Amino acid sequence: MSSARTPPPLLPPAVRPRPQADLTRASVEEIAQAVRTTWPTKSADNRWNRSRGAPDLLQHLSQFLGETWQERW
Repeated sequence: MSSARTPPPLLPPAVRPRPQADLTRASVEEIAQAVRTTWPTKSADNRWNRSRGAPDLLQHLSQFLGETWQERW
């Protein structure tokens, strides 16, 4: 018998920051839209970088196990 103890699960914070609602199970496009809405920019370069960066990152994360984006991270 092992004497190792399993730590208790972490509890989520009482109030999570959600300026665009709960996106834990949102689609890649829903999150990309939230990025565009939350951080608008007049710079065409910034718009392009954000329009590609968020979906690219989320597509990468979608390859990992987990039911939410936070679990995959």
